[in-house]
Amino acid sequence: MKKRSRLFLPIIASSLLLSFGLVACGGGGGGGQTSATSAKLEKINVTAADNKTSLILGDTVQLTASAGEVNWVSSKTDVASVDANGLVTSLAVGSTTITASKDGYRDGTITIKVDLETIKITATETSVVKGSTINLTASKDGVTWTSSDESIAKVANGVVTGVSFGTVTITASKQGFNSGSVSISVTRPAPTKVLHMEDAEHFAADGSWASSNDPDVSPVYNKSNASDGTCCAHFGGGDIETIRFSSSKAVKAEIVLKVGYYYAVENFTTVYEVKFNGAAVAFPDGQSYTPEDTTNYTYQGVSFGELDLIADTNVLEIKMKEDASRIPYMDDLEIYAAEAVTINLVEPPQKDPVVVNQESITVVEGKTSQITSSMTGLSFKSASTAVATVDENGVVTGVKAGSTTISVFKDGYQTIRVPVTVTEAEGVIVVQVESGTSVDNKVTFKTSNNLESGNLMVDAWPTGAILTLSVQNSGAAGEFTLYMNARAHGGYQSSSTDDLATCIELKVNGTKLAMTEKVLGGAFALYTLGEVDLNAGANTMTIECLTDAPTIDLFRFIPKA
Repeated sequence: MKKRSRLFLPIIASSLLLSFGLVACGGGGGGGQTSATSAKLEKINVTAADNKTSLILGDTVQLTASAGEVNWVSSKTDVASVDANGLVTSLAVGSTTITASKDGYRDGTITIKVDLETIKITATETSVVKGSTINLTASKDGVTWTSSDESIAKVANGVVTGVSFGTVTITASKQGFNSGSVSISVTRPAPTKVLHMEDAEHFAADGSWASSNDPDVSPVYNKSNASDGTCCAHFGGGDIETIRFSSSKAVKAEIVLKVGYYYAVENFTTVYEVKFNGAAVAFPDGQSYTPEDTTNYTYQGVSFGELDLIADTNVLEIKMKEDASRIPYMDDLEIYAAEAVTINLVEPPQKDPVVVNQESITVVEGKTSQITSSMTGLSFKSASTAVATVDENGVVTGVKAGSTTISVFKDGYQTIRVPVTVTEAEGVIVVQVESGTSVDNKVTFKTSNNLESGNLMVDAWPTGAILTLSVQNSGAAGEFTLYMNARAHGGYQSSSTDDLATCIELKVNGTKLAMTEKVLGGAFALYTLGEVDLNAGANTMTIECLTDAPTIDLFRFIPKA
């Protein structure tokens, strides 16, 4: 039994090894067969001479295959054909795929596009002056020329004529070719004459050589991006700029004003009233201004249209409209004459200055000083009524410590300004409205940094509301002038009345002030309300809202002499 057992084990082991070997050999052989059948064929690489895959109709291009001699086929033989040597000939507009094939290789392809030849336009200039011409040439003969807008530029036989300012597209077209085009701008010629608006006369609505918007500032303003560093600014409604120039003959000319601002102006007919040689100018509607840079704006032209110059002195008058809230700065006046002419600035007529006896005035708050002159018919205006007022007779009243100027003017004479200094008076009483109380707490207060008090103000109160203020007089009893720093209700003049007396009822120690013909403006200012008597020590002031009560900052009581 033991012998048989020993013999049997080697046989089993041999059988297992043989079986294992056969399995291993069989697995290896199967793997080798799969690799051979899955091997990829080399792909044919197709290239076009000079990489030219877009053809103009009628062109040819030579293709080359990386596999040498191949079979060539076009997917769309009506678009392009290909011969046995790979030469492609374009036949129609479109796109086709050219395939190269060969036994033992994978096919290679390339896409060929066919288009019409595009007409090329050669332009010596891409802009033309209005009324002038430039010549265009096309790469093909017999083309048809068209303009995208003949109101701007016309074209005939390649000659472009500028009609009006703007930009157009000029196109050359011909059957069997793609049209060619070029953009042409119609521009102004160099101006016949450029005048600077600071050489104009600058008169405010009241007739003074000043600006209504800022009476303490000359209308001439330095602005670095103006053409010569200077422009005209600070205009108010009613201000007038008048500039004169001579012409050597009667001729038509377009007049263009250069303006700049940091706000947009949608339509200049809402800003200016223009007269030329005494006749109203209806310059084209719809002209607008949009600032290119709101911090350092550039100047743009506004055309007053083509006007008739006379062979003498011409006068252009530009008046700012009263309801224009934003009036652009003025730089240059450009004159484009229709023919050769000589144009020159005419200096403003020289005027004798107004003569007064005071070079300057110093006055105490609540006191007066008289401006005197040997001339009659003078008019007066204070640059700041919050500091000093002046009446029609030249009597200056100090309102609040500070400095201002009084303009003295007369028709036909050059305006002068008298500097005024107001010094602080003893015994002035300032009452801030937030220190008061209101009936049923109906009066509301508001924080603001735009006010003289820099603190609170009466912002709103309904009809019937009453504000009570305590007035402490540390001096002797006496007569005081009462001033109120305020503005009209809501920042606008009341539409219901012109008299402050119909808006509020104001009493001091029970005595009502008559405030008829006292009208408040839309901005805070110091207004004279009248004369009142104050007791030594405590006094009481009440303000009742009748309708459209003003927005109040503070009150000032200035003792009278």
